[in-house]
Amino acid sequence: MLSLPLLKLAIRFGAFMFRYNSPNKPSQREFYSLNNTHKIPCLGRYKHTGVYRLKLDFEKHTKVESGYLLIPQPQDGLKEYIDIYDRFCGVIYMLVKVGGDPDRFIISKEANDTVHIRAALSEFVGIEEYIKEIYPNLPKVDYRIYKSSNPIFHIIKLLRNYNIHLTNSTLKQKPMMVKTLIDESQEFEIQVEYISNLSVSELRRLSSAKDYSDTQLQKMVECFNNEQHEFGVTTLIIKAALEYSEQIKKLLILHECKPNYG
Repeated sequence: MLSLPLLKLAIRFGAFMFRYNSPNKPSQREFYSLNNTHKIPCLGRYKHTGVYRLKLDFEKHTKVESGYLLIPQPQDGLKEYIDIYDRFCGVIYMLVKVGGDPDRFIISKEANDTVHIRAALSEFVGIEEYIKEIYPNLPKVDYRIYKSSNPIFHIIKLLRNYNIHLTNSTLKQKPMMVKTLIDESQEFEIQVEYISNLSVSELRRLSSAKDYSDTQLQKMVECFNNEQHEFGVTTLIIKAALEYSEQIKKLLILHECKPNYG
């Protein structure tokens, strides 16, 4: 059985953790680690009353069903394309830094969290731009975020634009009771971060939001909020990155793309 200090340290990073049923706490169901990822269906745009609307599937989106005890890694099959693999690792690395204490006195904890969230969102969205340049012949419908039907992917891109062009996502913390799947493990209270200023009105400030109807944006915000409150916003984005890495790996192998070694 792991010691209490070790578990508390590991809970920020790892797998095989679920919430504990406890009164007056923000969760009432268990979460288990899933090793399998599902393919994200990719659909296109369609014209509607002079404005492009995007097809989103609110039944098939990134779902948070566990936390992490160990820092997860992208799909091993993607290591052949080490440049892309490293970019996914970069997303995860930036997210792991959120919530921790700054390792330099020059930056506050709030600024530390803000800059790492912004960096993670930018790196996530930048992967599709990199692939477009390195593999220009790949069908864009199979990897571009705006072609995906996963609403979580779309809102991650909107959040990237929001944090780059407008202002910062405000991070707040909330307590959560968790347990590991280790026999006789005890429940612990941890703090998880969530974005508190996510709203349709804020997203509407973006020019890129014009592609979405009000109903779509509202559902996207609700979907993202539901999932980020399961185990925190960093866990949600990490899971989305892992799903995206699986999608990219399958695409590169299917089209027999040659690795880029610079």
